Amino acid sequence: MQNASTNFFVFELFYTMSEKSISSVVLFAITVIPNLSLAEAYWPQFRGPEGRSVAIDQSLPKSFGPKENVLWKTEIPEGHSSPAIWDDRIFITAYKDLKLLMICIRRSDGSILWLNERPIKELQRYSHKDSSASAPTPCTDGEQVAFLFGDYGLVVSDMDGNLIWDKAFLPSSSDFGYGASPVLVDGKLLINCDGGLRPGLLCLDFKTGKELWHAERPATIISYSTPYIWPQGNRIEILQSGSGSIASYDLSNGEAIWHVTELPGFTCPSPVASDDKVYFGAWTTAHVTGSTRVESLFSEDDQLTPEQLASFPAFMDRFDKNKDGKIAPMEFPPSRAQDAFNFNDQDQSGYWEKKEIAPLFENSARSLRGRNILVSISAGGKGDITETHVNWEKRKALPYVASPLLYQDRLYYVKKGGYLTAIHPISGEPFFESKKIGASGEYYASPIGVDGQILVASKEGIITLFKASDEFEIIKKIDMEESILSSPAIVDDTLYLRTGSHLWAFRG
Repeated sequence: MQNASTNFFVFELFYTMSEKSISSVVLFAITVIPNLSLAEAYWPQFRGPEGRSVAIDQSLPKSFGPKENVLWKTEIPEGHSSPAIWDDRIFITAYKDLKLLMICIRRSDGSILWLNERPIKELQRYSHKDSSASAPTPCTDGEQVAFLFGDYGLVVSDMDGNLIWDKAFLPSSSDFGYGASPVLVDGKLLINCDGGLRPGLLCLDFKTGKELWHAERPATIISYSTPYIWPQGNRIEILQSGSGSIASYDLSNGEAIWHVTELPGFTCPSPVASDDKVYFGAWTTAHVTGSTRVESLFSEDDQLTPEQLASFPAFMDRFDKNKDGKIAPMEFPPSRAQDAFNFNDQDQSGYWEKKEIAPLFENSARSLRGRNILVSISAGGKGDITETHVNWEKRKALPYVASPLLYQDRLYYVKKGGYLTAIHPISGEPFFESKKIGASGEYYASPIGVDGQILVASKEGIITLFKASDEFEIIKKIDMEESILSSPAIVDDTLYLRTGSHLWAFRG
């Protein structure tokens, strides 16, 4: 195992060398471990090959954890991007102070090969503490790699970190940052630009950065859903959700093919598809009000009474511990209320006051069009196919951030608080529904299917492995002792996992 302090020293070296912008730095491994096979070693984008979160012909170590089967462990700066892998290189993004970082790590030993940076003037004040200046996952074709930052734009380099082109633009503007990742297909780079000054789906030539087309999506608010590549017959369709709908676009020219409406208006999960069906859905606070909205701010363990959920005075009596007529963040238990405190602290006073809390209890009209739902959509439609091609819909136990997983003829999704559901993708009937995982909190990482198992990771750092089966069966739990907000990657029978301050490699 490589010593973590070795790689920590490497990062300290970067920041003590010079005040000049680092364009490219190459470091070589200090320790020697056995070479790994590089054949078929790629996880080139968010959710891996084809964006499906399925590790084909791969296996996990029989056991792993912070002190078990650790191949290497590298300390890295803050960020939420998932690892993108090609051969012996892992690409991630991060940030430190006012520098956005693009990092290449040697897959075989965890040493840092190079690091590039882009300066920014300031870090945004986010409405949620889990938001990040470094959220999108890089993508690569083995010759070039694309890095995307909401506070800067695109940077495309070769595999050695040499700049090929960059495009400084803000794809969107949001109090929660930018979360959608770029995807690559047939030499075309696709970016979700919902919510910006020029909302739409953007397609660029990967070699040159030239705009090939821009599918306008007028009046769309910010969405965090990564485009999904869906081959259909003699063309490739690109699926993009957002603002109460999901739409399909022709990769060759950006023309809209079909769309389905009355879906979640504020979307984080990305779609997934089989050969002939699309599965998409999510839950968002945008479609709930009153006691349901208040309840969503807390975990089941907090046990708010019906009166506290429905009454402003009772709510204040519960949480205003010093009885000063306002609530500070630390007066809340660990919960969404604490994590997204800035969202309701509209005057940035550092407190929730009556004018900001009382509206939570009003059963007002929905603020966004759409509804909390997950649907199955058949291929082959054109135009508005909401009434003709939607096969079934689900309203319970929906995911908030983590994308659904289609694996071994079952559709899995995980709800915040730690609840797993598996349904039959054709009929929509549940194999099991809302089964409690036993690890509460938020679930940001998308589930992964590998070797007949389902890997699910909670924000609190608990990895749960389930048997891919019609029955709910937990195989084991692993406590990583650090937070997990990034989706794992699996290549060469090795699990690559980003936690709060480290990138890990586990191999049996």
